[in-house]
Amino acid sequence: RRGSSLYPKQDLMSERERERADKGKIAVLIADSYRVSSEELRHLLTKSPTCQLVGLATNCNEILEMSKKLNPHVCLLNLSSMSGMAWPELVSSLINAVPTTRPICVGTPLDLPTLQQMLHAGIWGHIQPFSPLKHILKAITAVHRGELWVERKNMEALLHDGSSPINVFEQLTNREL
Repeated sequence: RRGSSLYPKQDLMSERERERADKGKIAVLIADSYRVSSEELRHLLTKSPTCQLVGLATNCNEILEMSKKLNPHVCLLNLSSMSGMAWPELVSSLINAVPTTRPICVGTPLDLPTLQQMLHAGIWGHIQPFSPLKHILKAITAVHRGELWVERKNMEALLHDGSSPINVFEQLTNREL
């Protein structure tokens, strides 16, 4: 079946259960149609003292539907596995539907121009394929705090024009120095 998922969507918590859940935990929705990678993420999040897995979505329509219903703080998106719409449309639709949800792209290798496009589109972070699980938790926590998460080598490339580093001190006045 075209566009079908490998496993059915799963709301892991009802809205009432989520409201009663520990207020200090970060609510996370996993959006990934690859069963193996989503099971690894699910295992990681269920053992985390800081995160709470609220759902698993396997296609674009499920992501939007579940995000509206569950209002996660963070949505881990494996954009390479999503069917139904192009990533810019999905990210835009997600942000418009649930402005408080912060999407993180997971497991999709990106070139620098695509990463720049994704950040401008509203992605809050990018996690490389095969990143250690502890990095994924750090990324979720950082993004939940309002920080962007981009791996160091990509951040350096984003901040430099390829020849010289940005010198923030050149932009400061004498008084600011």
